[in-house]
Amino acid sequence: MSLYYEAASLLANSDCAGGSLKSRIYGKQGLKSSSAAIYALITEATKWSVVLKEVIERSGLLKEEKKVCTVLLSNYCARPANLSYSQLTPTLALLLTHDLLLSKKGVAAPVKHPLRIAINRHKGRLASELTLARIRRGFGTLETFRKSVDSGASAGDSTATRGSSSEEKEHPRWVRVNTLKTTTQEQLNSTFEAYKTVESLVELCAARPDAKCMRLDPHIPDLLALPPRADVSNTKAYLDGDIILQDKASCFPAYLLDVQPEDEDVIDGCAAPGNKTTHLAALIFGRNAPTKTNRSAASKPSSKRRQIIACERDKTRATVLEKMVARAGASSFTTIKPGQDFLRLDTNSADVQKVGAILLDPSCSGSGIIGRDYASALHLPSVESANNHTTTHVSQKRKRSQKQPVIATSTARDHDEYPRIDDGPIRDGPSDPPPPDASDPTDPAVRSRLESLSAFQLRLLTHALAFPSVTKISYSTCSVHFLENEAVVLRTLHSPIARSRGWRILGRDEQIAGMRTWNVRGDRASCEDFDVGNDGDGGVMTMQERRKVAEACLRCEKGTDEGTMGFFVAVFVRDEGNKDHGSNATTKLASKDDSMGVDEENGEEEWQGFSDEDENTVPDLSGDASNTNSSKYRSTSSKRKRKSKRSK
Repeated sequence: MSLYYEAASLLANSDCAGGSLKSRIYGKQGLKSSSAAIYALITEATKWSVVLKEVIERSGLLKEEKKVCTVLLSNYCARPANLSYSQLTPTLALLLTHDLLLSKKGVAAPVKHPLRIAINRHKGRLASELTLARIRRGFGTLETFRKSVDSGASAGDSTATRGSSSEEKEHPRWVRVNTLKTTTQEQLNSTFEAYKTVESLVELCAARPDAKCMRLDPHIPDLLALPPRADVSNTKAYLDGDIILQDKASCFPAYLLDVQPEDEDVIDGCAAPGNKTTHLAALIFGRNAPTKTNRSAASKPSSKRRQIIACERDKTRATVLEKMVARAGASSFTTIKPGQDFLRLDTNSADVQKVGAILLDPSCSGSGIIGRDYASALHLPSVESANNHTTTHVSQKRKRSQKQPVIATSTARDHDEYPRIDDGPIRDGPSDPPPPDASDPTDPAVRSRLESLSAFQLRLLTHALAFPSVTKISYSTCSVHFLENEAVVLRTLHSPIARSRGWRILGRDEQIAGMRTWNVRGDRASCEDFDVGNDGDGGVMTMQERRKVAEACLRCEKGTDEGTMGFFVAVFVRDEGNKDHGSNATTKLASKDDSMGVDEENGEEEWQGFSDEDENTVPDLSGDASNTNSSKYRSTSSKRKRKSKRSK
């Protein structure tokens, strides 16, 4: 029974712990239940919460079961602080009802436990109400209803049918072969020996969950696509860290960064949970790692010991990062810095002087994550709403209830899948989703938050530009919003430090082959219209330059035949011939950040949610990106001085 108590306590977050729900679950000490079991229960209950809220309210469960025996409860479980079990709370009722009606194993509690007895008293009525809820939505069987909810259909719309929302494209199960330990061919000969290769993702996603089929990805090496509900979490390869679950889009940053031996050390600025860190490690140190010999240069690879420096400000998330890096076999060449805020990493410290590349995947709105637009919060039932439902005549129209409790479970940077470490596999479900209106940039509150995030992201990027030996930086988000993506890129290129140090965008024609052929590019129209600003030094971007930036940016769109989540990535490269010698070479863009609501002390504001693209076809404008020179950002005066709170 501790499973439900602990899940309810974590949802309540009575101790006001920071971070996402997922990080709180996996970082919580002293749990009796496994972290994976708690997370699975919460995510599944969240998906069904609109339906279960209706079922519980119509059944009258909360009204009739107001009290349970506190004395009996104390015999089974020591209750967490600040959580009362003197009554069947809405959260407990929803969690218990989910397992009673929808879990194959049923309620995970002793038969004589008071709460199990209480919920079982209403099993018949609850089951009947679930059946009626299914029929009202037009589903003939529970299995078709379940498939609709799992696919992201709007279970909360009482007029919903199997129309557009329930027919959304399913998302493949992406599996990355960890070349630190194995090769794709070895896995094809073992783990996936019985699998047949299909020609398209459409065919793959239409296959049954237990179908033995797969597809080798044409863009990212060592990446496989499996049917949407394929479960490899119990395979030896997964348990040994030979294969890793990672969305295709999440593989773009490390691959596009294209780290070479001459780049020496690499920083992952916002590393947890660690999929990108371990992907970097595989690309640099794995069995297929590039050398100067097998790429364009003829010289031998550097013999110096190289390392990945993984920064993670949140110490709880850093614990997950450490476990994931160890599981992937990357510990020997990864230096993890728990509690290290990237913004406070000294660019002049000795341990970063050989850093030639930085991967930056900062906190964002998370608007591109699969599931974040349909399962935004845990909708809780209430006693009051039960009185508004007519239960005798199901044909009578239901009155609209008052606003009910909603527990938002949002986060900023959890688009990588957490590993199964000790506690068993994590079931599919919403990854700490923000509310649906968080995706509407026209909403004033959303716009304000996006601008704040954009300012913080810009601040991170301009800090990255200051590292003395760095010559390439990847910037990525799991956001679909222009303000967090191309706008940040344009502002970064326009910043004094970028112009003074010769930073430019990596053109499409320069990108590694798999990324160069990716057709979904940046938002050209928004890039053309965006007011980057004129700082008074003559730094004006031409329309041609804006179009080149858009063409250099890569986007992924969720809900398409490509099978990815919404994502954005771009790479900056440093070109000595691109320096703007007329600008102030010592300035950093910091003054504007401090007025945008970014926490100077902590480096960022945690995304807390709210009471929660079409493919751009552009002509070939790439040209020779290396020809970009100082005339792009002409400077007529270097007299203007900028104040900065942070020295270089």
